[in-house]
Amino acid sequence: MMSTVGGLNGLRSLEEVRGPPETSTAPVLGDIWAPTGAVEPCNREYLMADNARRTGPALEAHRQFILWLVPTVEKFPRSQKFLLGDRIQATALDVLEALIEATYTRQRRGHLTRANLGLEKLRVFFRLATELQHLDLRRYEYAARAIDEIGRLVGGWAKAHAAQEGGQRHAEAAR
Repeated sequence: MMSTVGGLNGLRSLEEVRGPPETSTAPVLGDIWAPTGAVEPCNREYLMADNARRTGPALEAHRQFILWLVPTVEKFPRSQKFLLGDRIQATALDVLEALIEATYTRQRRGHLTRANLGLEKLRVFFRLATELQHLDLRRYEYAARAIDEIGRLVGGWAKAHAAQEGGQRHAEAAR
C-alpha cells in the first residue's frame, strides 16, 4: 500500500516526493501526515549543536539533563516522588531559569551564581536520594557527571563574563 502525503486521494506518494530512501535525505513537509515508520528519525546530535549555538552550551546541556531527570524522578517511590523528587525537579528548573536569564541579559554574574548554587544543591539532593536507595548507582553516576559538566560550563561562562567586565572597566578607566 502506498501512503500519500496529506492522506488525500490524488496526491503523490511519499516515495514519489522523496525518491528512493538511499538517494534522498531531505525531510518532506508532509511527513507529519505520513503513517508511523515513514518518517526518518531526527539527528539528535545536530539538533543539540544547533540549540547550543543559539542558547549556549550550558543551557542546552542542562535542558538535556532535565529531559533525562523527569522520567528518572517518576521512578522514585511514591512517598519520595512528591518530597525529594519534587525538590530535585524544582531546583533543576530554577537552574534552567537562571541560565535562561543569564543568556538574555547583560548582567550575568548574579544569574550564573544562582545557577551554580542550584547545581550544588542538586549534587547534595542526588547524593541523598542515592543514600536512601531511591536512585541506583548507575543513575547517580550519570547525574553526577552531567551536573559536573554543566558546572564546568557555567564556571567557564562566569569566568569569561568576569574577564569581559574587567576589560570594559579597564577601557572606561583609560578614557
